[in-house]
Amino acid sequence: MIRFHIFVGLVVVLAACSRDQRHDAAIDIPENQASRLCELPAGNVPLRSTPLLPPFNNMSRTNALDWVGLSRGVAFAASDGVSSTVAALASSQRTAWQHVVTRWPHPSCKPTRAKLRIIMLGDSLAGGAGCNDGVHTPKACSYPQRFARRLADELHWERDQVELYNLAAGGTPTQAVLATVAVTLRRLASLSNCTSTLLLLDHSDNDSIFARRGHGRVRAAVESLIRFCLTEHSGVAILLVENLGFPTKHGLPSDLPEAYKVAEYYGVPHVRTRQVLVDWGAAWSEGCSPEKCCFAKCQGHPGWPAHVFIGHILLASVIALGRELGCGAPPPLPVGSPALPPPMSDSALLASLPVCREPTSSYEARAAVGHGAPGSLEGVRATSGNWTLFEDRPGKPGWISDTKGSAIDFALHFGKDPWVTFAFVVGYDPPLSRGR
Repeated sequence: MIRFHIFVGLVVVLAACSRDQRHDAAIDIPENQASRLCELPAGNVPLRSTPLLPPFNNMSRTNALDWVGLSRGVAFAASDGVSSTVAALASSQRTAWQHVVTRWPHPSCKPTRAKLRIIMLGDSLAGGAGCNDGVHTPKACSYPQRFARRLADELHWERDQVELYNLAAGGTPTQAVLATVAVTLRRLASLSNCTSTLLLLDHSDNDSIFARRGHGRVRAAVESLIRFCLTEHSGVAILLVENLGFPTKHGLPSDLPEAYKVAEYYGVPHVRTRQVLVDWGAAWSEGCSPEKCCFAKCQGHPGWPAHVFIGHILLASVIALGRELGCGAPPPLPVGSPALPPPMSDSALLASLPVCREPTSSYEARAAVGHGAPGSLEGVRATSGNWTLFEDRPGKPGWISDTKGSAIDFALHFGKDPWVTFAFVVGYDPPLSRGR
């Protein structure tokens, strides 16, 4: 049994492990920059050359992106954009991406049975926080959903043939998902003749907060996650998304791009959305700009136009990647674990941030929130205070107490080489969520 004393706090994830086990419509794109990947053989329909998205009424929003650069793939973080990205692709990633962008049918798979599965692991922005377009729920309004809908159209899929699992959770940096990603991908990452899988990773807004203290730990967490995915799920296409970056009085996080260079090192595509962003105010919120003092007019989460922009940037980048890869029958999806280069991060630091491959005990607020009081969930017992399992902010459930000295017990089981991952939200005020 392990006990955590929380003075005032919100517990999100607790895992014990053992090493021995109206608004898709958005942006006006000039006709000469409309998308086509390539002519697909074997009777497949080529991509249509119509504008990716219908126009904004507001022309300032239309002009908020660098359309020429975006069409050339400069949103990719690699030095020469998409061409450098494709040249650096790991062998397994090249094959996995070919299966995604060519929609190549296996002889045993009927076209109507083919599917693309998109798994979104990210933070509150990816989950749709602040996205209110008057039509959709926040999750349906979010950029992953917009990207999935438009990608289905561009690849001539029926929309039910593109499955999106948006598992983004507010307040989550990359480090926090290391406890749960193995179970998530084991359940959802489907590699079959009829299903390709694309994994989107975007914890950039929360990673940027930690990156202000130095990029080493953030880089090590991202590296741990990428190494796990390439080793255990080599047939899954991966896209690391570095979003706008949360603007604060300290400015933009300067160390996050340095931390995310780990993606290029491992041959994983990495999109940096702000490389094609011209107008902060149009994308984030009116009046928000790094040129103005302290980002004072920037909202905590951007509105729905930002989700339209990001969804489009991802779509245009994937199309550019597909063009660069070219057409033709891709080889079979890789099986087994490819050889990886030596780690970039300090070995001791990387070892302190492992992926929990076989959880022996696990408590996750999002999965348990329907159970209500802590005492109603097996293995969890509130011993003092006023603990409640609920969402005090939309999309951010947790075991929550606002009474000093509250205590809650979680029953944990370990193997011969044990460790515990404990994830909690620090709160919106400095005195909140000090725990021991």
